[in-house]
Amino acid sequence: MNIACIVLGSGSGNRFSKHQSKLFYKIKDHLLIEYTLKNISKSINKRCLYITIPKKITKKEKSILSKYTDNALILGGNSRHQSLSKALKSIDTAKYKYLMIHDGARP
Repeated sequence: MNIACIVLGSGSGNRFSKHQSKLFYKIKDHLLIEYTLKNISKSINKRCLYITIPKKITKKEKSILSKYTDNALILGGNSRHQSLSKALKSIDTAKYKYLMIHDGARP
């Protein structure tokens, strides 16, 4: 059974802070999104994991996220819907029987 997983990590989290995405806040030496990706990686293969990213992201943050996927990081849109749409266009959905969609800020 092939399962693909899209992790929506491109949100701005404006209710949290206007200066930094909540996904990239450190909690006990790890970024918030890393907790999500570590948990998902227990069940989903790196080849089947797709991550959307915000426009403003550092090289270091990209490097950290890239450790969890064998796929190119996907530039998200201005809304959750746009980010999901971009991710779906980046995936060969015919390869998968199931598709999971997860919010990167909810580990």
